[in-house]
Amino acid sequence: MYWWHNQGLDAAGTPEWEEHLIDKQYSQPHTLAWADLTGDGRPELISGKRYYAHNGKDPGGEEMPCMYYYSWNQKQNSFTRHVIEEGHV
Repeated sequence: MYWWHNQGLDAAGTPEWEEHLIDKQYSQPHTLAWADLTGDGRPELISGKRYYAHNGKDPGGEEMPCMYYYSWNQKQNSFTRHVIEEGHV
């Protein structure tokens, strides 16, 4: 599961963090990178799933490995997943 946080201030001016979900459709996410994969001048978030991480002791350890990129929608404050590869990473 992936998520991101943004910091704001509460009514008293105390810093607080708000959590936003990126993706919960697969387990064992690993490594995040930013790169402009689509050539539109805006970076996409790239990540994937490890296979059999932690010696198979994590939920989903035997599910297919995958690699995705996520495009950012600033108006909706959300990411959309796009497949790079599934099953052969």
